[in-house]
Amino acid sequence: TNASRKTGNQVTIVTTDVCYGGRIAKRVGHGKCVGISACGIDQSANTLRYGRSFSSYFYKAFLNRELIGNSGRVNIQMAFRHASRMYKENDTLWEDWKDEPIPTPHIFTMIDPSKIKLE
Repeated sequence: TNASRKTGNQVTIVTTDVCYGGRIAKRVGHGKCVGISACGIDQSANTLRYGRSFSSYFYKAFLNRELIGNSGRVNIQMAFRHASRMYKENDTLWEDWKDEPIPTPHIFTMIDPSKIKLE
């Protein structure tokens, strides 16, 4: 699954939940584009039980009231950290992956992710 969304400063966010998606994210994570992947360049990815994926956790983070807090907005870095934690902790499906390491989400950008907020 690939999705992109523009922020108020015209930064494009590209997310990928495919195997070896880190390669895609790394390739596009330059200039005003942020590349985010569910796994590294040499890892398999997985859509979790009930259709959950890293990207679904990532985009839902922008609606999370706890993350929004007093600032009124969630930045890319906050959403990425939240999604990474949820992706690893909230599903027992990883038990089926005993022969492979759990995928590690990655973010590639030349822009400080804590400065990027969706409008």
